[in-house]
Amino acid sequence: MLEPDDGKLSSPVLRGEGVSNDPDLPDTRCPACGKDVRGEHPDLCRSQQEATAHRLGKRLIATAQYLHHGLGLPERKVPEALHALCGVEVTQSALNQATTRTTAAGTPMDTAYQGIKAAVQSSPVVHQDDTGWRIHGTNAWLQVACTPQHVLFQIRTRHTHQQLKELLGETFGGTLVADRYTVYDHAAFSDWKHQKCLHHVIRNVEEAMVLHEGRPGRGIVYATRLLQAFQDAHALHQQFTRHELSLEEYQGAGYAVHARVDRLLDRAPLHSKVNERLRKGLLKHHQRGNLLRFLDDPSMPPTNNAAERALRSGVIAPKVSQCSKTQRGADGYAMIKSVLETAKRHAQHPLDVLVGLQVRAAPR
Repeated sequence: MLEPDDGKLSSPVLRGEGVSNDPDLPDTRCPACGKDVRGEHPDLCRSQQEATAHRLGKRLIATAQYLHHGLGLPERKVPEALHALCGVEVTQSALNQATTRTTAAGTPMDTAYQGIKAAVQSSPVVHQDDTGWRIHGTNAWLQVACTPQHVLFQIRTRHTHQQLKELLGETFGGTLVADRYTVYDHAAFSDWKHQKCLHHVIRNVEEAMVLHEGRPGRGIVYATRLLQAFQDAHALHQQFTRHELSLEEYQGAGYAVHARVDRLLDRAPLHSKVNERLRKGLLKHHQRGNLLRFLDDPSMPPTNNAAERALRSGVIAPKVSQCSKTQRGADGYAMIKSVLETAKRHAQHPLDVLVGLQVRAAPR
């Protein structure tokens, strides 16, 4: 059976199973006044009374967090799972209180989260994406920024350049790999290097081709040529990644593809409104070097697949849970989720990492 702690907290009351007669925590009656007196424990908090007058063990709290944040179990079902697996009776409220203490400012969990944020913000290449979330019924966004070693989550009720700067830092000097969402084009990021996700660009061109199907004229020809150029650029990077091309061969072929895209985008206005809107939108990014940056630097990823994979569990979470009731709860979710996903990238078991980041009761 999974113990709620490392053996130190062994009485039933500490596991949330009711009143204890354990000699470590005696319940007796004062012979002078006749009042019931409950024993004390160094890991208990004086401020907690009645049903909450206990401290759950580190491993029990960490297990609850791993079930919810790591494995995606709805929060309301975590107590049932703990009872079935461990024989522990604990309420959802008690687990929420424990998580609030775990993720408070200055705790080991918060320190670990700030370390992840600092590592991401100083990385040379960062992938960023987001998905929908809710805080007490209000629309919000779960944002992720990731590198090969770290994953950073943040939940906010607004999705502007200010939240992105909060996530990546005011002095971010790396390259941001993201989609073509307008917030990334804000003037505040004019000095940042970008690599627009090539999969999103290809999808935009394919949508233009669909609009031209069955229509007279040569509109679909232009979109087809543009699509082929971007597909060739992506295939070229894949060949280099598979070590099928030398760096010199890659750069030579990349120069030719770059020239093709130059000719297709930097030209007279097109007759097709669909193509012209597409051309002007892509030309803006191309002139800034944000479309084919990976052809100049093969270490640069051409797509944003890394962020989309990191966000996958966050996309599923709102479908099986009620998201967050408060901003404090949302911050706690983002903090624990960041620690869990980062632990996986360092080949560490998330549960062991969570156990090490739990906090004891406040000193008396």
